[in-house]
Amino acid sequence: MSRSEGAGREDQKNMEATLGGGFARDVVVAVKDYYQPLANVAFDIGHNLTAKVGWDYYQYGEGSFVGPTDPRYFHANNATFSLRWAF
Repeated sequence: MSRSEGAGREDQKNMEATLGGGFARDVVVAVKDYYQPLANVAFDIGHNLTAKVGWDYYQYGEGSFVGPTDPRYFHANNATFSLRWAF
């Protein structure tokens, strides 16, 4: 068996990406929008280690006057970094 035939899957690096999100609208009392896209990437770095990076965005907004306050609007960008060791 030559070296090229013996090179197997253990030398290959794997990568996985996920894109998605959600949107919801509530119009019972007032118009409220919820917007939440996300992106995740995981890749094998060898020696049973997997690195993961994730991003989430949260947005909440009221489109009309609600009670004694002005319409509210909140948003946030969240990043997550992790390292997984499988044994």
